[in-house]
Amino acid sequence: MLMKENVFDRHFENPDLQLTTLLDDDLIIGEFRNQNQKLMDFIQKKQVAELVSYLTEMPADDSNSKRAFRYPFYSCELLVCCENPKILEQFFGEDKSQLHALFQFFISEDDVNPVLAGYVCNVMFNLLKMKTDIFLDEFYQYQNLVDGLVKQLQSRSVAELVIRVLTIEQETQADYTPQRIQLLKGVVGRILDISNFEVSTNVSHIIQEITQKAYVIFKAQPLFEFLYGESIDLFCSSIVHESNYVSLASGTSLYNLLTLLYKMQNRQGESSEGGVVIENALFIVNHQELFNKIESHLDKWLEFLQKSATPVFGQHKIKILEIIGVCISLNQESFVTKLYQQDIFKVYNSLFSKHEKHDILHLQYFRFIVHIIEQKFDNLVQNLFNQNEFIQFLLNSTAEVSNNKNQRKEYLGFVTKLAHFLVEFSPKYPLLQSELETESWKKFREQYFDKAEKLNNHELGGHTRADYKEDVHFNKEDIQTKYDDFLTSNHDEKLQDEAKNTQNLENIFDAFNISNTEQANPVDGQQQDWSNFSWGQEQNQAGGASEQQSNFQQFADNSNQEQRREQGTSVEQQQNTQQKHDYAQEEKDDEYNRFWQFQIHEHDAKLHDDALYEFEKNL
Repeated sequence: MLMKENVFDRHFENPDLQLTTLLDDDLIIGEFRNQNQKLMDFIQKKQVAELVSYLTEMPADDSNSKRAFRYPFYSCELLVCCENPKILEQFFGEDKSQLHALFQFFISEDDVNPVLAGYVCNVMFNLLKMKTDIFLDEFYQYQNLVDGLVKQLQSRSVAELVIRVLTIEQETQADYTPQRIQLLKGVVGRILDISNFEVSTNVSHIIQEITQKAYVIFKAQPLFEFLYGESIDLFCSSIVHESNYVSLASGTSLYNLLTLLYKMQNRQGESSEGGVVIENALFIVNHQELFNKIESHLDKWLEFLQKSATPVFGQHKIKILEIIGVCISLNQESFVTKLYQQDIFKVYNSLFSKHEKHDILHLQYFRFIVHIIEQKFDNLVQNLFNQNEFIQFLLNSTAEVSNNKNQRKEYLGFVTKLAHFLVEFSPKYPLLQSELETESWKKFREQYFDKAEKLNNHELGGHTRADYKEDVHFNKEDIQTKYDDFLTSNHDEKLQDEAKNTQNLENIFDAFNISNTEQANPVDGQQQDWSNFSWGQEQNQAGGASEQQSNFQQFADNSNQEQRREQGTSVEQQQNTQQKHDYAQEEKDDEYNRFWQFQIHEHDAKLHDDALYEFEKNL
């Protein structure tokens, strides 16, 4: 059997073959992945250096589009899928110049090209996976590489490379803890950079990825000791930064660290006395020291929330509310006391009223109140109902809008949801129940809550006849009369359709000069006797008319006999079927039941519309 010739192998018949010729062929990636032997033999040190140069060097001009776009892309694809030991030797052998060329790409005073940075980082991801220990050893020993990566953090590809290096999962031969801490310090320090918003965003992204991989990182303890130690003060102070994206990045970083702490606490199930240490955790965090740092910045946070040059309540401020919420979830007593001293609900209530259309803010307000009540923080609950007169606040929030449009306030849905929670939870919490027995609460229910609940129930579930005191009677005779009329109207329509079909059939007969001289065959009641049809005068005058008519008559007689036999069998089958089950009667009964149910539903709908109209008219 003849083997099919490989078209790609024809390139190697050229003694002056250049790498660019192969890169111009779209088949090169498939051949490289299939370990084409001729291609593997062709790729030597010179060709690997040329591939690396396409990744790390900018083209001299834009005139050659292949040099600017095609060659870097194909070079990256080839080196990313490279698992050939011979080619890997060009990076990890005695001569590591090609690996160092990749490192040198990031050591630059100018910002690296984002496209080339993505290509270089993809190649380095593959090399890190193939030879982890050798790669890390060269990575940390290469001069100024760590500082270069920290400087290029405006690139998301560089941020991903830093994440890969810091979150190594497998055990390494050497301990790179000091170098990892140095790299992480440099990353965190750039969160205050205001030259490019992508820098602080990428720093926040790196910290988020580290917290999400906390359970798989090899030797994670030193990294988190730094993040929960020195970094906390920086994050807390940067939350009130004048730059919104710096504030958001700092708040997001702190929120992710506190969320990880909360997950670990729930995972372990219990914490030691005083909330100092979590037993058997991946790392140890001194809760008291952590919250002392956070509490020292709380007053600045609350002031930052209330003061704003614009009416917009941005995402960076929402992040502060989320941080306070997760701190409450950690059940740190000193933090709860600090919130009480800062009169936290004075701030929250003012924000709730000021930003009437901010649903995310209202949701955070709702969750905060729900949590302190569920956890039964008595001092905060008393602060809410007594010092800040929460029920009176609800009364003011639900008062009618004094404008010509009679506009509904945007936050009323959250007010209803919050009041509903208070009513449901009050039997479980005596302090809350005592607050709901006051005259102010009764007034609030009469003014708004009872009406809102009733309206919501009508909108969600409609009504039942049990909701009304009046008796509802249905006259079955009237319904039967309407149903008979309904059937009669359908019967009349069927007769009209049959008459129309008969007229159409007669029109067809007239068009073909066919005359029907007698009625249907009396034997079978349905089939017509073909012998009763006569052809027109023109055909009777034609030669051989009598013979044709005789042949036709004989054919018609045979056809009629056969049709009678078939029809007799069909009638017998229909009679047997009717004896077994009367489907027609069943269909008639079903139609009657559907009609009756429709009348009842129509009556119910009328009662519902009338009741809803009376209810809305009295609002």
